[in-house]
Amino acid sequence: MLGTTLSKTLAAALAGACLCAAQAGAEPYEPWLSAWAAPPGGSTGIVLPGTQTIRDIISPRRTGNTVRLHLTNRQGTLPVTFSQVFIGTQQSGAALVPGSNKQLTFAGSQEVTLQPGQDVVSDPLSYPVKSFQKLAISMQNGNAALGIPAASSSHPVSRETNYYQIAAPSLLPGLLPTGASQTSADGFEPFVLTEGVLFEASWEYIEDLDVQNTGAYGASPRTIVAFGDSIADGLTVNPTTDNTFIENVSNLGAEQRFEDYLQHRFDAMTKYKSFNIVSAAIAGNRLTQGPFLPFFGPSGLSRLQTDVLDVPGVTDVIISLGINDIAFDVPAQTLGSTQVGTDVINGYVSVIDTLHAHGIRAILSTILPARGAGLGMFAPAAPDGGALHGTEISDEIRVQVNAWILGTGSRLADGVIDFSSCMQDPTREGYLNPAYNSGDNLHPNAAGYSEMAQCVNLPTVFP
Repeated sequence: MLGTTLSKTLAAALAGACLCAAQAGAEPYEPWLSAWAAPPGGSTGIVLPGTQTIRDIISPRRTGNTVRLHLTNRQGTLPVTFSQVFIGTQQSGAALVPGSNKQLTFAGSQEVTLQPGQDVVSDPLSYPVKSFQKLAISMQNGNAALGIPAASSSHPVSRETNYYQIAAPSLLPGLLPTGASQTSADGFEPFVLTEGVLFEASWEYIEDLDVQNTGAYGASPRTIVAFGDSIADGLTVNPTTDNTFIENVSNLGAEQRFEDYLQHRFDAMTKYKSFNIVSAAIAGNRLTQGPFLPFFGPSGLSRLQTDVLDVPGVTDVIISLGINDIAFDVPAQTLGSTQVGTDVINGYVSVIDTLHAHGIRAILSTILPARGAGLGMFAPAAPDGGALHGTEISDEIRVQVNAWILGTGSRLADGVIDFSSCMQDPTREGYLNPAYNSGDNLHPNAAGYSEMAQCVNLPTVFP
């Protein structure tokens, strides 16, 4: 299948390269490649007074010498204006490396306004970045008269400590240095102060960072998109509670998603040096249905174009959605219906067909065991209890879907990753291995995410 699907992508890239080189007469074409991504999940619509600077911390997965930034208000309900947008290198906390903060422009202007539902891409900026380097995206927005829409369009699980700064009141001018251009941490506060809920650690407004390279990845760079939910997003819960809405903030910024561990595997092997993986995961996301809660994002099928197909340089997609379809299905949880399993399978077929039509490889992954899991207020009352994700009917449907993935699905897709077998409790069928459990019987801990990356058979999944 690699020879059919990927060849279309490479052929198009080569054709573009020849055309651009011919037009320029000298320099070869360098494609834009996604180095980091985080699709918007939802909107809060909260309005705060004054001008605010948001400083989001990100960690790209590809080296490059030129960058461009995608901003989004796709899920927002209010327009937002950015008077300044900067990219810098994190020194520590909200402080930046002196001299590293550079301004981004949009069609030549330092100011840009995004209407609800709108995305925008910055002008290219000469700015060297390295894989796993911590960068800060600083955005100054709003005005003192109207206030600003806070988290108007956000990605709810960043697994980073991000920062904000409210401008000093006009009656006290100069009280604090304000603005996206400053490199000090003065006046910045972390969004996460305690063991908080999911969206306290969110990324605001930023969607994608692309890079151009100088031949470092050879003629055939590969960009893998992890199309998933909170597990693909790397969520770990507070180990002292089984409440999925209480994040473990002790490891924020530690880069312990399964994609991070998989990237390290790629980087350690010469023949996979051209591979990088970016995220199209949204916590709580479902493949076939819209959000169960507002910030869980639109259905995977409806966001496939914007969050996967439009990712610059995408060649491979790991499909890791389905558990939330099952858990949040009312007929399954109240009547014992298994129809949602068939719906998820049909959704997989639709995604595979769409990816193949665009010359992109499709990789299916089995759904992790989750018996005994709950969610927030539905957390289990006993070790063997469970709600939603952790019920007996959820596990029955999960097993049904996984059997299809390992059977028929493996013949339709270009590869399969059997996460379920790797993460299964060896003594209790349907349960997450205790060594890999972050506390809610659903989300892995760092050791679990590392194991998921080790579970990927590279020669088979990425020949």
